Amino acid sequence: MTAQTLDRTLSSFRIGDPAGTYPIFDATGSTIAPGRWNTPGSPIVYTSEHYSTALLEKLVHGSGRLPPNQH
Repeated sequence: MTAQTLDRTLSSFRIGDPAGTYPIFDATGSTIAPGRWNTPGSPIVYTSEHYSTALLEKLVHGSGRLPPNQH
């Protein structure tokens, strides 16, 4: 897979912490544990098309915990 330039703008959402404790562009978790689209050691940042699905993913995979300042 190679990087590509698209002819449109993409929007995506990821739950993080405004204070920076949980940075939204940090791929550390994906390098430790494999996911649906990566192998261990491969950095990837998972995002969602909608805020609601990003929140749902965080609740499902984060044991029901959210970073502070989220609603």
